[in-house]
Amino acid sequence: MAVNAADRRRRTDIQRKWRQKLAAEIKALRSEASALEATLVDRRGLATMLPWRDVALTLADDSRASVHRNRVLRRQYEAQQQLLLSLAQRAMHGSPARPLLSYDAWHHTSLCAQAHRRRCALEWSTNAMLHNTSAMLEKHSVASSLHHFANYKITATENDVFEYVWHMRKTVPLAFESARRLGHDWVQQYIRGGMWPLLAPSIDLDVYGLPHTSYVQTTRLQPLEHVCFLSREFRRSETQTVIVGQTMHSDELHPMTTPFRHRMFWYVLECVSPTLTRVSIVHVTSHLCTVSDGAVPLAAEAELMGCVLTEHGDHVDQLTRHASIAAAREIEGMLRYFGCYATFATAEASQLT
Repeated sequence: MAVNAADRRRRTDIQRKWRQKLAAEIKALRSEASALEATLVDRRGLATMLPWRDVALTLADDSRASVHRNRVLRRQYEAQQQLLLSLAQRAMHGSPARPLLSYDAWHHTSLCAQAHRRRCALEWSTNAMLHNTSAMLEKHSVASSLHHFANYKITATENDVFEYVWHMRKTVPLAFESARRLGHDWVQQYIRGGMWPLLAPSIDLDVYGLPHTSYVQTTRLQPLEHVCFLSREFRRSETQTVIVGQTMHSDELHPMTTPFRHRMFWYVLECVSPTLTRVSIVHVTSHLCTVSDGAVPLAAEAELMGCVLTEHGDHVDQLTRHASIAAAREIEGMLRYFGCYATFATAEASQLT
C-alpha cells in the first residue's frame, strides 16, 4: 500500500508540473499575441509615404507607357484613315459595271508603297476584273466566236488611239482539271514574258499572302518596256475557274521609266463533261503610251510594228491591216511555242459547241 501511495504522488506531481508548463506557454503566447496586436494597431495608425524619387520614377514609367500607347494608336488611326481615303477614291473612280474599252475606264492600275494598302489594292483590282468578266465576254461577243483559235480585231478611237483584242471560245477534249492546269501554266508563261525577248529573268513581287495570285516584273526588249503583270486565279466552283490579269503601270515601289502598253486578259474555263472543257478567252492590249504624254503618235505606233505609213490611203486603215497580219502570225507562233496549238486548235468539229 505504501508503494501505491508513493506512485500516485509521483504521477500527481508529474501531471501538476505538465499543467504548469502548459499554463506558462499559454500565458507567454497570449502575451506575444497582445504585443503583436498592439504593434499592428500602431502601424495602421501611421501614414506610410513613398520617397519622392520612387514616386517620380513610377510616374515617369507610366508617362512613357502612355506616350508609346498613344503613338501606336495614332499611327494605326492615320494608317486606317489613309486606307479608307484610298479605298474611297478608288470607289469614286472605279470601273463601271459595263467596262468600256477606253483609257478613261482602265482604272486600278496604281499601287502605293505602304504594304497594307498595297494588299488591298491588289485584291481590289483583281476582284474588279472578276466582277467584269461576263461584261467583257459579252462586249466582245465571245459566245459567237468562230471556231478557229484567235478572233482578232482592232479598234481605233477618234484620236487614232488603237486597241488590240483577240478572243475565242472553244470546247477542247480535256478533263476540267487538266484544262485548268494548262490554263494556269499558260498564264504563268505569259505574265513572265515567255513570248517576248527579255532583258533579264522575271522577278516575283510580293502579293502579301493573296491566294492564287502572282505579281511579276519583267523587262522586255524591242522596244524596251518594264512590265509589272498582276494575275489571280479564282476557283469559283469545282466546275468553273476564272483567271484574270492586268499590268500595273503606276507602282510607287516600281516606277515606270519606259513607254508601256496596258494589257488585260480574262480566261474562263468551264466543265462541260468529264472529258470536255469550254475555254473562253479575251486579251486586250493598248496603244503604246508614255507616262508624261499618254498615247504615242500613230506614226510611232506603226513604226514599232514595222509598218511604214504612206501618203496613199488612210493611215488608220494601213496600220489596221498591217497589225492584223502581224498579230495573226504572232499568236500562231506563240501557240506553237508553248505547245498549246495542237491542244486548242485541232479539236474535232464534232466535239465543239
